[in-house]
Amino acid sequence: MGRVLRAALVNVRTSNRSFGQVVGFLRGAEADFVVVLETDEAWARELQNGLVDYPYVLSEPQADNFGMTLMSRLPFVRSEVLWMGDLALPNLRARFLIDGRELTVLGSHTIPPKSSACARWRNQHLSAISRFVSSQDGPVVVLCDLNVTPWSPHFGVLLDEGGLFDARRGFGLLPTWPTWLPPLRIPIDHCLATREVVVGDFCVAPSVGSDHFPIVVDFALAP
Repeated sequence: MGRVLRAALVNVRTSNRSFGQVVGFLRGAEADFVVVLETDEAWARELQNGLVDYPYVLSEPQADNFGMTLMSRLPFVRSEVLWMGDLALPNLRARFLIDGRELTVLGSHTIPPKSSACARWRNQHLSAISRFVSSQDGPVVVLCDLNVTPWSPHFGVLLDEGGLFDARRGFGLLPTWPTWLPPLRIPIDHCLATREVVVGDFCVAPSVGSDHFPIVVDFALAP
C-alpha cells in the first residue's frame, strides 16, 4: 500500500460566522487537503489567512451557498473550476502527484431537491459528476455534499455510472445533517472514490457551528 493521505470536507453554511471554530478544526484535522463548501468572500479570506500551512488554493467564492474552496499542503499538478449541470454550479478539480501517480480530487455541491425542478437539476448534476469521473485516467476521490442519501436510487446510479464506491461503507451510517435535529439526521456529505483507492478510516467530526458535521477520511492508493 502507498502513502496514507487524509482528506477533510466541511460545509460551513454561508451565513455561519464561526470562522475560528472551522479554522481550528481544520488545523487539528491535519489533512493533506480540505474541501470547504458554501464559502463566500469572507470565508475564503478567513480560511486563507488562518490555514497558512495550506499554500495551494483553488477557490470560487459565491454568496449563494454554492461557493467552495479547496486547500492543500500538497502542490497541484493542475487545478481548475468546472461548471456542471443546467445550473452551471462550480466544482473544483485538482490533480496531485502521489508516489508517481496522478490523483484527481473533485469538490462538488449539488442543489437541494426542494421542488421537482430542483430535484431534476440535482440529478443532472449527479450525472455530470459520473461522466466526469468516468472520463478520468487514474484514481479519483470526490468530496461532496450531494443532497442525496446512500439509499437513494440516484446515488446508486452515480456510483454505477461513475465507477465509484462509497467510502462510508463499512464504517456505519454516520449522518452529517442537520446538526440541530439528532433524530432525523441523514448522511448527505460524502467521500466517493474509484477502485484504485483503499479507505482506511472514515469519521464524522464534531460540530463547527454549521448545520453540517465535517467528515475526515484516510485513504491510500492501491498498488
